[in-house]
Amino acid sequence: MSVFRLDPDKFNQRLSQLESAGQKFDTAQHQFAVAAQAIAGATTGAGSSGRLSPPPSGSGSSGSSSGSSSSGSGSSGGEHWSGIGELDQFHSPLHSSVIVLDGKLSSISRNQKAAIERMRRALHSFLELNESEKSAYLGRLQALDTKFTYRRPEEMADIIKSYNQARSAFEALSKTV
Repeated sequence: MSVFRLDPDKFNQRLSQLESAGQKFDTAQHQFAVAAQAIAGATTGAGSSGRLSPPPSGSGSSGSSSGSSSSGSGSSGGEHWSGIGELDQFHSPLHSSVIVLDGKLSSISRNQKAAIERMRRALHSFLELNESEKSAYLGRLQALDTKFTYRRPEEMADIIKSYNQARSAFEALSKTV
């Protein structure tokens, strides 16, 4: 029968690495949720009148969707802004990218949670640890488990639905051609 001993330095080092990665995951997840919200708002056209509004400026100049310069001097340094229709070309690649990112975050979450669970099981098998040491390690692992819990943004449901509809339409068109 083999006897395994806990190397506290290595275990603490691994926990520290996971805690650092957990913080990065939490930040990435937050940024992704903000981006998904922005994408969902931009692609639904909520509040738009067919044209993206120009950034506020005190110059009193007006832009046009044709991209002409709003500067009266004839130079090309004027304000330009686009109509929503011009940005629709990015709808599919943007949704595809968001779907891939959603899958990656979900996969990272599953993999890290599995690693955390293996560490939890290993802790229970070490006999030389007293209960207070086990409790301290288990508390850190629980905090990590929470950090790596992927919470899909609500807006992803609409993005995924839209993406799947577009993909189905594309596949149907591909079969008829």
